[in-house]
Amino acid sequence: MIIPVAIGSLYWIPKPKGAASDVGNKWRRLDLPGSLSMLLAIILLILGLTLGASDGWKSAAFLVPFLLSFVFFAVFFIWEARQPQQYALLPAKTWRIPNFTILIIFSLYIYGWWSVDFLPIVEISLRVLGEKPIIAAVRTLPQGIAAGAMVVVFTRFPNIMARPRWPIVIAMVSSIVGYILFIQWSKDQGGWRYWAFIFPGSIIGSAGMQAVLTGVNVGVMTSVEPEMAGVAGAVLQVALQVGSAVALSVQAGLLTVNEGWLYNFSNVRISWLFELGWGVVWLIAFLIFYRPGKKDTDADKAENGEIIMAH
Repeated sequence: MIIPVAIGSLYWIPKPKGAASDVGNKWRRLDLPGSLSMLLAIILLILGLTLGASDGWKSAAFLVPFLLSFVFFAVFFIWEARQPQQYALLPAKTWRIPNFTILIIFSLYIYGWWSVDFLPIVEISLRVLGEKPIIAAVRTLPQGIAAGAMVVVFTRFPNIMARPRWPIVIAMVSSIVGYILFIQWSKDQGGWRYWAFIFPGSIIGSAGMQAVLTGVNVGVMTSVEPEMAGVAGAVLQVALQVGSAVALSVQAGLLTVNEGWLYNFSNVRISWLFELGWGVVWLIAFLIFYRPGKKDTDADKAENGEIIMAH
């Protein structure tokens, strides 16, 4: 599926004009040392966390790639700081853009929310309840439908996310409520308890998390200049994927706290409680560090003026 799109992009993406179309300029703008160091850092980080969950957190399989990843992260940021702004993959000034850093850090939580609840729900369905894979998939379907519905809503009413601070806060509360319902699922994991807790939690929580994802996307892309949109989007995607890998690795460790792995629901509850607590921490940090931009303030003033005039 990827290869045809990759080949097609050679024809679909407009060719650059002017100085950027120069071959030498293209290679410099690719920033191969920066791209390679970041790629190695991410691969080693994910590899280390994955092996740590399976081989142990004191094993060389975890320690070597995990520690090496931070070396390559350091190499990347040092290299980028020394590059001319027009050629750097991630110019140093990017981190000084208002709210950019807090939104990127905040995005580490988003994909992990789905990953940490999907895995136990599917595995319990398959291994504990002995259901067919199609039934396990149907159990998670409400989350996809709820998220898709939110996308339609935001497409129809884009002004909801024009000022993303409060939509994100409300949506985070909704996602936290989802996990509060999830942890009520007991050892009797089939039957009515799914409909009482997992089903409503999936709809409320997933709809909220999709709103968070949309708000963060809007916040990141509108915080940077248009020419930096590609780099900003790439950084956001890296943060989303790394956050998911870290969340799954932490969960893998928590599922072994008590005997029985997934067959012992207390392990699942512990991993969900961790994700719930992590969401609360992220929400508090967002409320403290996010600062409405000039556009938000101007929009609020305009809206208040319209209300006064209406009265």
